[in-house]
Amino acid sequence: MSDINLVVWKNIKKFRNQLDYTQTDLSKKSNISRPTISQIETWDKSPTIKTLELIANALKVDIKELFNN
Repeated sequence: MSDINLVVWKNIKKFRNQLDYTQTDLSKKSNISRPTISQIETWDKSPTIKTLELIANALKVDIKELFNN
């Protein structure tokens, strides 16, 4: 796993937890399936930029916040 993947994964979980969202909540708000959210959070699946944009919008952050270390 690359360092940037780890940063993005940690940030998605961090922002999701700050909003007290479950993976199901994030799935509903981003229109991405819950299994896909789980795969992204464990890096079993690499998200596209569009998917990251949907996740960022659901988490109420700018997409670049997902890449901040």
